[in-house]
Amino acid sequence: MNARFQSDSAHRPVLLVLALLSCAPAFLGWSWDLDDVPELVRDRVHLHANEVPPLPGDDLPLGNPLAWPEKMVLDDYLCTLRVREVNGTALMWVASLQHVRPGTGFALSYVCAPADNWDATRGPHYMWNSEGTLIERYWVTADTLRDIVTGIQNYTSSRLFRYYHREDVKDPAWFDPRGPFEWFDEFFAEDGNLIGFAASKADADAKYELVAYWMGEKVDYDEFQSLKRDLYARVYP
Repeated sequence: MNARFQSDSAHRPVLLVLALLSCAPAFLGWSWDLDDVPELVRDRVHLHANEVPPLPGDDLPLGNPLAWPEKMVLDDYLCTLRVREVNGTALMWVASLQHVRPGTGFALSYVCAPADNWDATRGPHYMWNSEGTLIERYWVTADTLRDIVTGIQNYTSSRLFRYYHREDVKDPAWFDPRGPFEWFDEFFAEDGNLIGFAASKADADAKYELVAYWMGEKVDYDEFQSLKRDLYARVYP
């Protein structure tokens, strides 16, 4: 038996962000004025990680990989547990947790009948790193027209690092009165304070809004992406 799964195992903004992540939690280098934030996201922004709502399924004991049942009913579909081995950016399906090699991470999710594809993917998706620390979890909800994904990523300390929500129409040829997509992304310092966020939404006429903020200031999307990459490199070296 794999010992890992025995039942008893349990620019300035960049520099300032990097300094924050290694300094005392009391240090603050910026402030937020949400009155200046567009209506698109004003009511969705969380100034602190403890304001982020729980994900669907957070009331289930899914933080323990051994607690995942082989079968689960999700959206009235019977779904089967799937295990993937995670080695860097490479993911490989394996038969069970016992087949995950030492020194690699792993991910658990469910695939639902009748199709073995993204449309059949529902419910919880959890990923652990090679040390067995839960670093990401998200929940897939499928309605008639679109897929809805809500998730979080953690620091290795298990504190919240990123919160995200995305909705996409299942087929680009379909009409959805809500529009073809929308997404919202937030990043937090390890002390819980909001670092930055971005959001975009397209309406039914495919006209879209895109906004991005970092450390209390509006930035363009390319700068946001650059700052985000630098932050990821620091958090997950």
